[in-house]
Amino acid sequence: LPTPDDFYDVIFVRFVLEHTRDPLPILNELRRVLKPNGRLVIIDFDGLIFNLHHQDKLLGEYLSKLEKELPIDLFIGRKLPRMLFDMDLKVDEFYIQPLIFQGEALEAEADNMLMRFQQTETLIKSILGSENFGPFVDLYLSELRKAQALFCNKFIITSSKT
Repeated sequence: LPTPDDFYDVIFVRFVLEHTRDPLPILNELRRVLKPNGRLVIIDFDGLIFNLHHQDKLLGEYLSKLEKELPIDLFIGRKLPRMLFDMDLKVDEFYIQPLIFQGEALEAEADNMLMRFQQTETLIKSILGSENFGPFVDLYLSELRKAQALFCNKFIITSSKT
């Protein structure tokens, strides 16, 4: 960041760290620009696409391959307290908000999932193959509706620089 050391009193990072496999450079830079006794607030999801319980072997293979090869970490939330500790950032508050999608909320989330898949179509095709994109999306949405509920967690962590 084009910012001097120890510059900000408060930094909010919302839904950023899940989009990288290696958040440490980002966290280190945030720590650098945070004033002593400054507060770093991180909000991120945990498990979003991969928390679907299903019985389909092919979907399991697709999801396993995506989890391994996507350049993101959708399980970042549970890792953050230790990462912050290792960086000498004190976790002041830690809150997990469970998100439960059922009924109309599940249908809305299915629409959101479809939109997410469409927005990342090129990336998903590069991992699963072009011929598997449509079948993956259809299978995922079908299994999502069969599950009747989807769960994920939103992590909200406030830490401070000592």
